[in-house]
Amino acid sequence: MHKLRWEPHCSIIVALMCIVLLGLIIEITIYARVTPTQHSLAAQISRQRTTKRSTPPSSHTTLNSCPPEGQGRRAVITPLAHGQLPHILYLQTNDILNGPSSVIDFDVLHNDSSEVTHGEIKESLVSANGAWLLTLVHSNGHDEVRLLRLDGKDEQTLYCALYGAQLESVQWSPDQSYIAWSLVPAADKLPDLYLLNLHSGQVMRVAQATRDKGYQPGSWLNAGQLLVKDSLKDGSSHALYVLDITKKPFPGLRQIFQPETPLCWDYVASSDGKTLYISECAGGNSIYRGPSTISALYLASNKTEEIWHSNTMAIIALRFAAKSDKPLLAIIGNSAPGMQVPTELNGLWMISTSGDDSTIAVTNRYGEYSTFAGSHDPWSNISRDGTMYVLHTSSNEGQGDKLYYGVLGGGIPAQFANIAEGGTLEMIGWTEE
Repeated sequence: MHKLRWEPHCSIIVALMCIVLLGLIIEITIYARVTPTQHSLAAQISRQRTTKRSTPPSSHTTLNSCPPEGQGRRAVITPLAHGQLPHILYLQTNDILNGPSSVIDFDVLHNDSSEVTHGEIKESLVSANGAWLLTLVHSNGHDEVRLLRLDGKDEQTLYCALYGAQLESVQWSPDQSYIAWSLVPAADKLPDLYLLNLHSGQVMRVAQATRDKGYQPGSWLNAGQLLVKDSLKDGSSHALYVLDITKKPFPGLRQIFQPETPLCWDYVASSDGKTLYISECAGGNSIYRGPSTISALYLASNKTEEIWHSNTMAIIALRFAAKSDKPLLAIIGNSAPGMQVPTELNGLWMISTSGDDSTIAVTNRYGEYSTFAGSHDPWSNISRDGTMYVLHTSSNEGQGDKLYYGVLGGGIPAQFANIAEGGTLEMIGWTEE
């Protein structure tokens, strides 16, 4: 009978096999402890990195020179692939007296910020597809309309105003075919309304100011209809119009609403564009108080119905969150120096479109006031997936500007930017990267 002998090399092989087996057990155990949320997050990050690599190279040369006087330039819109992770764009000016300003990209997931561009930026918008930045810039002594892809490429100047003229209130159509702005030709003049066709580069003056009244783009109701507000010398607005650009020649402005309180009113369109929700409050300038109302204007019938009323709250701004159960977002800004008004009600409120249900989402601190982004585009205030909002606060107590984001379903909003008194923060909008 032969006796089995245990060779030294057998011990080494068995030991290696045990190590491999132990590693597999540990890996399986760790994997089992990862939550579904973490798996989803990792997958999103993976998709994000893959998508960014898939962006085709740009062959477009930067066009910073001005087009010929009074003319526009055709836009070159190259694609930019992106992921699904929420980012917020905002404009930061450290010193409002000496500029310049920077467009900042805040990564919500990673709590990280980076600069997109800087300059003497007056206004800025993000495109409907979330890939482009539209800015009004003061450069070389005049105002310019510029485009910049959010990866910093393909910058182009589309229009330059004459020296001494000012560009204001820029708006970009949801199909990214037209840009509207108002042009103030001189300091003592009221604004004319202009339209730029991005496919052809054609610039058109579509409404000319009179001695007493000018015109400013309010927002796009849809790709073919632009809402327009009149502009008076005292800063008030007495009417809301619609311009139908699908008809050639343009039929002119058609008035659809006239506020009873021209110094304190706002509006927002429903997601289907069939209804305008219009808020009005008492006062104006530095005095804002109740009563306030919200009315629904049904555009097909041109009929108006009051849906909400308050004797104590002044609604100073209104926006729409389509995926919320209370989709009307209202800023309450009671303010009346020397008078007693309930400032403890100030903040962000959520109101149902029936007007039957309203709750406060964010309460302002003492001396603090909230605002939305200037644009009425849904993605200027609400995240692309419809779940989060962004809010700006300022203070008359020397606390400076702050920016917050929060979840529409509730919870405490998170501050992600602040600046000392003397500087400003302005919201631009949400993107996904």
